[in-house]
Amino acid sequence: MDVSRAYSAVAPTVEGDVLMVLAGTTQPLSGRRVARLAQRGSVAAVAKALDRLVRQGVVLRQEAPPALLYTLNRQHVAAPAVELLALIRIELLERLRQAFSTWGVPPVHASLFGSAARGDGDLDSDIDIFVVRPSDVDAEDTSWDAQLRDIGDGVLAWTGNRAGVIDFAERDIGQMRDGNPPVLQELLRDAVDLAGTPLRELLEGPRVPEYPCKMASPPYTISDLRSRRADIESVAARHHATNIRVIGSAARDEADELSDIDLMVDMDPEHTLTGFAYFGELDRLEKELTALLRCDVDVVDAAGISANAHLLSSGARVRDNMMRDAIAL
Repeated sequence: MDVSRAYSAVAPTVEGDVLMVLAGTTQPLSGRRVARLAQRGSVAAVAKALDRLVRQGVVLRQEAPPALLYTLNRQHVAAPAVELLALIRIELLERLRQAFSTWGVPPVHASLFGSAARGDGDLDSDIDIFVVRPSDVDAEDTSWDAQLRDIGDGVLAWTGNRAGVIDFAERDIGQMRDGNPPVLQELLRDAVDLAGTPLRELLEGPRVPEYPCKMASPPYTISDLRSRRADIESVAARHHATNIRVIGSAARDEADELSDIDLMVDMDPEHTLTGFAYFGELDRLEKELTALLRCDVDVVDAAGISANAHLLSSGARVRDNMMRDAIAL
């Protein structure tokens, strides 16, 4: 599976790239903008793909002189399949998390990193997984070794890619931290936690927050967040996110010492990515904001919520509640 275009396993042509762009937004897009966002195929090739998809009825076209605008026809019987293709990354992460949750010898930590986490690999990329083995488990332990083989077999079956598993001993974490090898920087930059202790906590120890944070008191308020607005907006801008709104318990003035910070953003359609790359951008934004605020931050893309809410039985209600609670930063 091409980890940068996971959907291409099923939809390898330009039509697949076009559908992923349209699935990621409810905003009508011109053919030229679709071509820019697809980052594959010429403007002419994208135009032909759009024509074919319009004839199939899965894409709607509307006139907005001098341009023609396109949207995904979410009432089409094929639309749910298109939207599920756009969520392949989430499916892979959930399968990995489920697999680790069944281990008889649980890992101290497990995370996805490398090109699969960043969304910039290709068909031949490994799915890189960092696993930390408990101190009381020997590297030759047969149960542990069987678990590693199982996760590798699972990844190959799910994606067609080989798993590149780093099996690391818990007792060597301090040495890794002190030596600061290149892989450590890659892990800190890109890793997506899958199981066990979160990576940063494992490497850096429990955080002592500079600011109100999870497990600290008092929790962040709207005023606290607005006092950091310039910093937050600067981080968001690096990831092409604008129009930051506070949602969840902080917006409802119900936050407590266990609350995360929940934010809603608009991803700039001129820079919107698809598939693994799209979710990788959101992951990196969350990590930077978490590091900035010294508190767990969850970020959602408003367009993604609107576009995909119907995929869950409670999706419309969740979306409506978020939109109702949202307060501008």
